[in-house]
Order: sequence, then C-alpha cells, then structure tokens
Amino acid sequence: MTSMQDGRLDLGICIIGNNIYAVGGGPSKCCSGYSTVEIYNIPSNNWSYGPNMNTQRREVSVSVIDDVIYALGGFNESTYHKSVEKFNITSIINWIFISNMSIPRRYFGSASINGIIYVAGGYSGTGYLSSCEFYNPQIDFWNSSMANISSIRAYFSATVISGEMYIVGGWNGSSAFDIVERYNPIMNIWTILPPISSARTGVGISSINEFLYACGGIPYTNIVEVFNISNSIWSNVASMPTARAYLGISIYKEPEVTKISVTETVIKYLKIIIYFPHKTFFSLFRKYQKIGRAHV
Repeated sequence: MTSMQDGRLDLGICIIGNNIYAVGGGPSKCCSGYSTVEIYNIPSNNWSYGPNMNTQRREVSVSVIDDVIYALGGFNESTYHKSVEKFNITSIINWIFISNMSIPRRYFGSASINGIIYVAGGYSGTGYLSSCEFYNPQIDFWNSSMANISSIRAYFSATVISGEMYIVGGWNGSSAFDIVERYNPIMNIWTILPPISSARTGVGISSINEFLYACGGIPYTNIVEVFNISNSIWSNVASMPTARAYLGISIYKEPEVTKISVTETVIKYLKIIIYFPHKTFFSLFRKYQKIGRAHV
C-alpha cells in the first residue's frame, strides 16, 4: 500500500465505496492542523489530494450521509471549532459551511442514523461535555434537545447498530471510563449497558450485524472485546498483534466474508490488520509510513 503525501495525527477517517478519505489532522501535537484531504483508491492502490476544507481541523469527527462527508468540530492550535462543513463527493463544488453546532467540540463521538447526524460529548476548550445534539441536513439545523450522556467525557468514538448509537469508554480529564451507553433516537434516551472489562480511553469501536467490537485503548492494550446486543454479554475474541489506541476502524464486505480493518495510531507507521469474525483471528494486512491517530 502506497504512502500518504502528509504525515497526520488526529485525523478523521471515512470510507465511501472503494475510497478511504483522510480528513484534516496535523503533523504533530505541537503544530497547527491541516485543511487538506487525501483519498486512497483501494483498487488502484493510489493516494490523491481531494478538495481542501475551509478550516484547519485536528481531532475532527467525520460522519457520512449517502455521498456527503461532514467534518465536525475539532480544533487548530488555540481555536476550538463548532463549525461544520460538508463535501459531496459526486459534485464539483468544494467544501461548504453549514450551520454550526451549539458549542465547540473536539474528541467527540458522531454517528449518522437515518439521514440525521448525532454528536455526543467531547471537549469544548473550557471543559469536558456531556451535552449532545443532532443535525438535520434537510433543514440545515442543529437541535440541542438530544438527551445528555451520563457523565462528562471525551476521547471516545461512536458506532451504529440497528438504528441506535453506541459509545464506549472515554476520559474526563482525570479518569478513564469503562462505561458503555446506547442512544435510542426515537425515545431520546441513553441506556447504560454492561461495561467493558477495564476503564480506558481511545477505544476503537465498530459493528458487524448485532455485534459491537471494542478494540485497544489506553492504558495501551491489544485486547478486543465483542458485545452481543441480543444477550448483553461481552466476551473476548482474538487479540490484536500490537497494543493500540485511538483506532480508525472500518468495515468492508467482500462477496463471501465481512472483515474489520483496524488502523494503528502512531506517528511514523500505519499498520492495517484484518479481523475475520468467522475464523476469530487477526492478520497483518498492510504497513506504510506517514499517518497517525484517526477519528471516525
């Protein structure tokens, strides 16, 4: 797999079709963020630059509705963003701003469900958040009536199973969490579920069918746990070869098998490993230079 053009920390990752989009981020923790976007085409094994965002964003959250990528919040040096912009990959029009979130957020969870984007928690620049809100692209409006998560925290990601949003772990500035919460957008209710095995932050999560996968986290670990939503039981599956945190996780399907792709979050190297649920093992997929922590 070929190298990216720029080394990136704290970027947002999403997949549409055969393309991986690497959005924003920054070269290191001490520097300003990127507005650039790189696109990896899987069949051609080639990276190219896409249109730049209007704003430099690191620790940005990315969501997708149909063919539209949304870059939400993040920060750049001392500026914390509540602005949001979108890019339609089928259009010749570049990124355009849409309505702002009600408050700046970085390191927060976002997910799209039935054409609506839901965001939870994060850090505003002045404090950790428990507040949540949702965005309706049909009317370009953020609604703050969404129920809060159970406690203030950031440094977690989100995924969707059967029309509900799941978040795992996190950090409130002094303590990590083992908490797992599920949001039902119809009832506007968060439900606390059985916790993961240990408190940690930067857990990578994703889902296949009715199973929630929680990978790695800080304290650095290679553990992978799977939650069966039908019986609310956590169990361990094969561990990753390497301890990881702040994972970029993606799901893709081939004709006969579903795989989880897990992206390592270090400055100098990116390793992509593949988990085969039907065989319960990981295998090293690709390794290349110049990429870092990912948020999805």
